[in-house]
Amino acid sequence: MSISQALVTVWILAVSGTNLTALLFNRTPGFFLTDKVVICYSLVALFVLFITPVFNILNLFSFAFVIPMSFLDAVSKVNAVLNGGVFLALKNQTDSTTFFTPIICGIIAGSFGGIIADAFGLLKEKPEFSFPASIKSFSVSVFLSAITALVAVEYKRDYFSNIAGFSWKSFPVEFDDIKAALVWIVFLVTFVNFFIQKKAFAPAKEVKAKSSGMSSVFSTPSKKKKQKAA
Repeated sequence: MSISQALVTVWILAVSGTNLTALLFNRTPGFFLTDKVVICYSLVALFVLFITPVFNILNLFSFAFVIPMSFLDAVSKVNAVLNGGVFLALKNQTDSTTFFTPIICGIIAGSFGGIIADAFGLLKEKPEFSFPASIKSFSVSVFLSAITALVAVEYKRDYFSNIAGFSWKSFPVEFDDIKAALVWIVFLVTFVNFFIQKKAFAPAKEVKAKSSGMSSVFSTPSKKKKQKAA
């Protein structure tokens, strides 16, 4: 994967959902308003691109290295879901719309970057258009985005707390509304994402086992030949 391909891929994964949500409200996409996300994800893309072997080796021995990467991903995801979807929908919401509007916008902001990257195969060596696999199954990204949107809507609206069954105000910490929501959501999504990535690295051992199994399979014909020769 080239540097330009890695950067474009990470940019699309990071900000395309926010852009699509902004376009729904006739707003200028956030990608053109700020360069913080671009710089942040550019550094992450270059970091992963150049020391990928080191990154994988560290994860095989210790998952402590996943925490800062997961935290960065969680903060960026929550920022996209809230500021790019939920809060934007709540700000533009009229009396005729329901609370499903910010939930849908939160899902779009949180998952459509991955859907676009999946559709165009940006994570493959040869990008090609195909039907997104994440649409076929209810992916974890969509699920986390929906949970984040539900929590944000519940926190901004008192009547929704009866449906959700809890309220952020029950926690013994006093922040303003947005800060409290961001703190607890980032905490939740970070550790969920940590376990997801921990599970994602589990197949590495299975690959080693399969490769050793294949080597034994390939070694059997030589033994048979030796027996025939004898």
